[in-house]
Amino acid sequence: VYQATLPINSGFLERFNASADQRNPVFAYLPFSVAVPHCVEGSDRCWGWEDSPSIFAEMVDEMRPTTDPQRIYATGLSTGGEGTWRVAMTRADVVAAVVPLSPTMDVAWANTNAAGARGVPVWGFHSSVDDNPNTSPANSTAFADLVNGAGGRASITTGPWVSASSGSGHAGWYEVYGGEHGGSLDGETDVFEWLMRWTLDNPPQPVGP
Repeated sequence: VYQATLPINSGFLERFNASADQRNPVFAYLPFSVAVPHCVEGSDRCWGWEDSPSIFAEMVDEMRPTTDPQRIYATGLSTGGEGTWRVAMTRADVVAAVVPLSPTMDVAWANTNAAGARGVPVWGFHSSVDDNPNTSPANSTAFADLVNGAGGRASITTGPWVSASSGSGHAGWYEVYGGEHGGSLDGETDVFEWLMRWTLDNPPQPVGP
């Protein structure tokens, strides 16, 4: 699934050098579909991601006819990172694994809902030099501690990632989506390969045809 009007800084597109008006051929041979929901300017379904589970459900409904229902995943940066954690905590019946990046955090909400993600494998990432006032590596650690404390399996990888375009440490999508983050989990260094190991019923599956 590809939307040509996505902004260049949406993470996936910056990693694969896609412009706002041209489909990048890299997408032609990646063995998965990507849907990237974005806020509409002026919308009340944006900051804070209170509606992330319902947005995710709408997206899944749109993709379901062409998507393996056992291999639906979520990933996102910043508020999208928080939204990814929220999806793991509220839609464990749909999402097989998640990769949240540098999330914002609603502590009270997470405290109440963390147990919902105990059956969802989580590989989280956070820049160790994150300079956004609403996020810090402590956010990712807190999410993981809450989920693991409830019997889940969440792992966090950090690194000194800085955006080449803005110089901000609130970044990491290039390294994470490009397999250049320096971490590994379950024998994988590529987050997409790691995601595709997991199915909704959770045993890791071999990657490949």
